[in-house]
Amino acid sequence: TGHIDALTRPDVVGDGLHDDTSGLQAALDSGASTVHLPPPTGCYLISRPLVIHSGQTLSAHRSAVIRLADHAHAHMLTNDDHARGNRGITILGGIWDGNNQHQTCEYHETGRWQVAYDPARYLGVLMQLVNVRDLHISGLTLKDPETYGIQLGDVRRFTVEDITFDYNMLRLNMDGVHVHGPAQEGRIANLKGATNDDQVALNADDGAMYEVTRGPISDIEVQGIWAEDGYTGVRLLSAGSPISRVHISGIYGSFRYYGVSFTHHHVHPGEPSLIRDVTIDGVHCHKPISGSLPGPLKS
Repeated sequence: TGHIDALTRPDVVGDGLHDDTSGLQAALDSGASTVHLPPPTGCYLISRPLVIHSGQTLSAHRSAVIRLADHAHAHMLTNDDHARGNRGITILGGIWDGNNQHQTCEYHETGRWQVAYDPARYLGVLMQLVNVRDLHISGLTLKDPETYGIQLGDVRRFTVEDITFDYNMLRLNMDGVHVHGPAQEGRIANLKGATNDDQVALNADDGAMYEVTRGPISDIEVQGIWAEDGYTGVRLLSAGSPISRVHISGIYGSFRYYGVSFTHHHVHPGEPSLIRDVTIDGVHCHKPISGSLPGPLKS
């Protein structure tokens, strides 16, 4: 128990040249309640996913860069027990750099997404957290993922807030915070910066390779979304599982497609789209200047 400063470990260098994965993981596996990443001389370099445990906080200084090593083709952070679940995980701060110019997920290699979800597959996301209760993510900068910044599935009592997206728009499917059902009692707030797909996705059903979980989404608050030349602010997707009691407020800036969208996309053909009790207020957004991002403008 207690607090560990990562840079006090001899196997964590933080110079951007040495692989710090083993040292950082050893700190997380030590049983410490908090693992702190102070500003390094360069950056923390990781080559495989860091795994966080129940009752644990990973706290990085806001200026501390955690960078995915060239050709690692791995998620940057996940929880340790997707099957039985985790409880009480907190992730604070840091600049999480997916280094997408030197990674390629299967979707971008092949162009195929209609294959079954496989937990061994690198989906291109920075953080994948599945089956977690009492989850708090705050104060992060998410930089250049292959696909999503944060992917959540089967979460309850969760908060994602004060997030900055610093995306190079290299890929066509760069979501911000992507939530799969089942998901209940959550708050997503104060997100800044354009993404090259949905800034927030509430997808009760997702279909194919990205559907790590599916189920009802309910009792969710999304508040305070800002982007300049973004794609879509908030998307809700139902194809079989219901979405209900969602409050969306404070959408600002410019979006190439929609401020808020309700979709089906036939991810499970024949399944109904079930969306009810959604409140939207305080939407102050507009279309960007034509040509600022590739693709047509939609009304």
